Formats: sequence, C-alpha cells, structure tokens
Amino acid sequence: MDSINPLDLKKRIDAKRKDFPFLSPYLGTWGCYDRAKIELARNPSPELASFIQGLEFYLSFGEHFLLEQGQNPDPQEAAFVIAFGVDAMKDPYCPKRAPLLGDLQLFYGDGEAFLPREKVALLYAIVTGYQKGNFTWRGKPYAKQLREEISKEKVPSEIYLGLSAFYKQVCDFAAASEVALTGAKLYLSDGDREEAAVLAIDGYVSAKNVPGFVLPSEGEIQALYEEQADKVLSYQNRPYIRHDEVEATKKFQDAYDEVMEKATERYYKEGAVHPFALWEYMEKGFAKKGIKWRNPKRMNPDMKFD
Repeated sequence: MDSINPLDLKKRIDAKRKDFPFLSPYLGTWGCYDRAKIELARNPSPELASFIQGLEFYLSFGEHFLLEQGQNPDPQEAAFVIAFGVDAMKDPYCPKRAPLLGDLQLFYGDGEAFLPREKVALLYAIVTGYQKGNFTWRGKPYAKQLREEISKEKVPSEIYLGLSAFYKQVCDFAAASEVALTGAKLYLSDGDREEAAVLAIDGYVSAKNVPGFVLPSEGEIQALYEEQADKVLSYQNRPYIRHDEVEATKKFQDAYDEVMEKATERYYKEGAVHPFALWEYMEKGFAKKGIKWRNPKRMNPDMKFD
C-alpha cells in the first residue's frame, strides 16, 4: 500500500476533475468515469485519457484490495477500505454496490481490529449500503453496532441523520428519534447549538410517530437551544408521513424482518412495479402474525404516493 498510495491518488483525481467542466461536482467517482469516457469518445484528449487511466487504476485497485484484505484485515490499511467503501455506497453509478457491500462486511469481520473512528466509518458505509438496497432491514445488526458506537462520543452529524433515516426506513421511529436526539445532546454538550438544532428537529419529527413520547415544552427548548430555539420549534410544523402506532410495539418489530423477507421476495418474484403491491403483501404477512397494520397510504389518505 505504501508504494501505491491509493488515497493520494484519489486526492489527485478529485483535484484534477475540476479541470473538466463537464464533470458535475455532484457526480461520484463511478459517475465521473462513465461521463469522462463518453466525452473522450467525442473529443479525444491526452489530458482526459490520463485522467481516465487514473480513475481506472483507483477503481480496479480498490475492488481487488477490498476483496483480498477481507481475508485478513489490517487496521493500518483500513483508512483506504473505508474511503473506497463510502465512495462506492454514495455513488448510484457504481455497478457493483451489492457485491462491494458483501466485501465490506467480510473486511469488517467482528470489528475488533478497528479503532473507534474507523469502526464508525466502516459501519456507516455498510448501513448506508443496505439502506440504498432492496433489503434494508438486513443491515439491522450493523445499525445496532453503529448506534452503540455513536452514543459514546460525538461524530459528524450526517452519521446521526443517516442512521436515523435507516431506522425510519425499517419503521422503527423510536430508534430513529433516539439516535438523532442522542446526537443533539452530544453537540449541545460541546456548545454547538446550530448542529444540535438540526439533529433535534429530526428527532422530534420522528417522535411524532412514537406513542407516549413526551415532547419538550417551548420553554425547555428555549433554555436548551437559546438563539437556535425558533429553528428547533419549527419541527412542530414540519410535514411528516404518519405511521400506524402498531409499528412501535415489540410484536410488530419482532415480526418485521420475517414479514419483509417474504413480502419482498413475492414482490420481485411476481414482477410488481408499484409499492402499493409490496404494502399489500406486508399487510397480509403481518395479519398472519396476528398484527393489524395500516400501510402509509391508509394512514395518509390525503397524500399522493408515486
């Protein structure tokens, strides 16, 4: 790794891409590669060809390195694995996100070899990978580990928000709210009320779907957030999708994974194209477990779902 320095190569690639105006800053590494090849075919350029070669080396090296090191992870090399994994999981143009997710899990192993911050970053990459796939709930074991890690010390707010979004996707709003509010509390302890406010809003909006959750008074929010209090109080008017209260029960959560596995398998087997079909299969699956569940469309009759 010392002789190759893939992280340095990535930095050079990110700096060089600014020389090509047709590469949108919103494109990830794989998206840039696809777009650059199209442009090279139209307008041959030695500079662009060299840039593409650098991309090809980075992508090829990353995939092989991740797979090979998964057999015997080295914490000294974890920085590159994390950077490459997060890069892949964030890029919708990456054609191998699903296989790479498996390689990340293999590399992670039991996680004992990683330092806390490395562990958080790698777990976040794995959870994000599941969230973008069709079987999100399978990432719950990693989400649980990540949740434990980020409750110990403050991490970037996007990790709290990302994990909160994961839990919303698997219908666990109590966990989503707790994750965001844990982050808000840690940021408050450091005196960063602006970041804490963003997390608090997310946490309180999620809490609207948690039966029995006692939301703070305006006075309590004012005392905690001071100049950011009005921003936090805006959560009261934030739109949100209402969910059935049964989702907060242990019976529902215990049955969720099995019901989703069967409903999703049927959904793809029958070639359904609309989420309403999946919700129908879910309702039937929960009914077999003695759970009457109302899907988001039933809970939000005035809302349009595409």
